[in-house]
Amino acid sequence: MEAELYCTAWELHELGYSVIPSGGGDSGKHPLIPWTEYQSRQPTDEEMHTWQDEHRPTLWGVVTGAIVVFDWDRERGGGPVSGGWPQAPRENTKRRRSLLLPLSGATRQTRAG
Repeated sequence: MEAELYCTAWELHELGYSVIPSGGGDSGKHPLIPWTEYQSRQPTDEEMHTWQDEHRPTLWGVVTGAIVVFDWDRERGGGPVSGGWPQAPRENTKRRRSLLLPLSGATRQTRAG
């Protein structure tokens, strides 16, 4: 599972997303590193490898601001209408689906929730 998570994080990194190690805190979803600088830059390849080796993250997060993340719960039957959505990275879990779409040259204020 750990190798699969890292492979997915690496694929997102190669697509130009700012990916950071996560899995800390009481909820198990908090970043494992200070992350604000990654709002304006991508981590280097070396940083990605170091984080994997040192932290062995149980999750990887995408720093939002230059992307929009659409989330919906499978149990509630919500989600995007079939077709019409661009090809973009997607995350599917047993309970949730997400779609990551880049913003064209714009950034937006983000908040965790």
